[in-house]
Amino acid sequence: MTRVDPKTPYTKDYLATLGSAAWRKLKRKKCEEAEYSCEKCGTWSKSLELHHKHYRTIGREQCCDVLLLCSCCHRIEDGKRIRKKRNQRLKGIMTFGDKKYGRNWEALIPFNEVADEFDRWLKKRGRKTRGHKCK
Repeated sequence: MTRVDPKTPYTKDYLATLGSAAWRKLKRKKCEEAEYSCEKCGTWSKSLELHHKHYRTIGREQCCDVLLLCSCCHRIEDGKRIRKKRNQRLKGIMTFGDKKYGRNWEALIPFNEVADEFDRWLKKRGRKTRGHKCK
């Protein structure tokens, strides 16, 4: 997948999905089902946004794959996703350091060095590293 801008998580396919007739139809259906109310806080608005619960169904989303949110709740949900990804990364680095250097390695080796080593290890195995954004 080609990123529109390497600094963003958005691919051309993703942006095409957001501009598609199918996406507009899905949003209209969700708005009608929820009576134009945010599915988190209940705020009524004509300018609600669709939020992906996950990215496994990009381009073929169903109502169960998205939430209808006000802009405030959408920012909160996106923030939760970012924090979860960060926490997963931190846990991975800590486990990697423990297994390679033993408990309390943080007192002996700079964290950034182990994080870089962890990224190289992931890359060697074809996995995403910190340089990649969520899709």
